Amino acid sequence: MNYEEALEFVLKNGVKKPPSRPGQPGTVSWHGLQLRYDLREGFPLITSRTIYFKSVVRELLWFLSGSTDIRDLWQMDCHIWDQWQRDNKEYDLGPIYGEQWRKWGFRNDRLCAPGSECGTSSVDQLAQVLMGLRESPYSRRHLVSAWNPDDVPFMALPPCHFCFQFTVEPNEEGNPHWLNIHVMQRSWDLPVGAPYNLASYGLLLCLVAHEVGLKPKWLVYSATDAHIYEDQILGVVEQLRRSQQPLPQFSVNQHIELNLKEMRAEIPDPRIGDVPELNPAHFVANGRACGPKKHGQQSLFRILNYNPHPSIEYPVAK
Repeated sequence: MNYEEALEFVLKNGVKKPPSRPGQPGTVSWHGLQLRYDLREGFPLITSRTIYFKSVVRELLWFLSGSTDIRDLWQMDCHIWDQWQRDNKEYDLGPIYGEQWRKWGFRNDRLCAPGSECGTSSVDQLAQVLMGLRESPYSRRHLVSAWNPDDVPFMALPPCHFCFQFTVEPNEEGNPHWLNIHVMQRSWDLPVGAPYNLASYGLLLCLVAHEVGLKPKWLVYSATDAHIYEDQILGVVEQLRRSQQPLPQFSVNQHIELNLKEMRAEIPDPRIGDVPELNPAHFVANGRACGPKKHGQQSLFRILNYNPHPSIEYPVAK
């Protein structure tokens, strides 16, 4: 099932549910939805409405850097997390995705008694996965979790996509060749969030595959509660009237070393510095530069033949 098929399925077959929180609209929901994309056939950037790939890239680079400071997103002209800023003077969003991926357990000192020695170490889950893919590719333990029960109360937004896992498949010669990713999500806003999530994890799959010398194959996305808010239904009906275009193609510049393994997040500060190897200005769409490029820089990513329909302004539930 692809995205547009899933959107139509939930609209027609979903269960009407009351709001999950005060002030939200009700939903049409489906329990247990799974989408599957073969990246050999195209990159999962939907075409039934325009998805701004710059925002996808910049948010993912922010996660990969380990930062939880919204000002780092602002420096990349990305504002998709603005509504979750808790007040105008607090810039740290708490131990959200980047910290969990790169520094699991970093802030556990807040749970310790005064004067005790705890919370002084953390786990870089992403670095562990990269090492495991290189050293034991067929392991079934290449997994990263963002759901840390100790940290959830302190997050601006608890993780929606809370876990992802990689697996490796051999080629005809029996050598490790294909890399797959399976993403698990607890709550999935299909009109607003899903297109960006699919593109973001498609991008992560491509970057990790490049880093460990494999080829991207399957992106599988599973959601427990996939839903459409009541005030999004008219937009969904309009989107489903549109024809689907062929998916675009994605490539990574083979001459650039991403060095994801070296993106250590060990700085004892919730604000992590810039990562020059993953500069968001180093990518292009449809063969053209999408951001300011300094002299001598090369394009890191390329999206080709992306021909989407116009955007649809959906309301976002907070």
